[in-house]
Amino acid sequence: MKASELKYVTEFDINAAYVNVTSADMYKEVQKLNGDMLKMQKKRIRFLKDFWAMAVSNIFMLILGMLAAVNGGSISLLCKPERIGNVWICIGFSLIFLVLFGWFVIFRRIYSWKLGLLITAPLILVNYAFILLAICNVYLLMIMNAIDKDIRDQAGYPHFTQLVTSYIRDEEDAEEGEMDDAEYKYKSAPEPEEKGPDTL
Repeated sequence: MKASELKYVTEFDINAAYVNVTSADMYKEVQKLNGDMLKMQKKRIRFLKDFWAMAVSNIFMLILGMLAAVNGGSISLLCKPERIGNVWICIGFSLIFLVLFGWFVIFRRIYSWKLGLLITAPLILVNYAFILLAICNVYLLMIMNAIDKDIRDQAGYPHFTQLVTSYIRDEEDAEEGEMDDAEYKYKSAPEPEEKGPDTL
């Protein structure tokens, strides 16, 4: 449910994760919103699983690929163990990858598979095994981007915390109700009987 579709619940209520229900229609809207929040939470969990799978696989494969390239245990266009300068070039490529990937994907939250491929592709010059890393990044970013598009415009993004409800009447209504009750009791109370003068 998008925020623009809400009639009674406000952005303030969503941020506070609390709403005071004042009508039956508002109660129905809150119930529907909480149901949608639960669905979005499940999608968000799947998104986070893919996100951390991508982060861990990038760090793990980057370390292994660099060690293999530097030690001559892999096919590499740039890294030649006998050439110290080339090894530093490979390390530089890896650092640039980490900076770009961290900035655009993690901090800027840009989940474009084209951007991911553009950032990862230069690593193939360091170690041809990074072709697998590029394929993994493209696949995971495509899934993550689809999920993010689905949930980004929904109310409560990104945490989707369900709303706690209460049924407290407004103070003005409560005071008016108390005055009406008091007036009703006063009018409905029996009038005191008039007593004649006491006789000896």
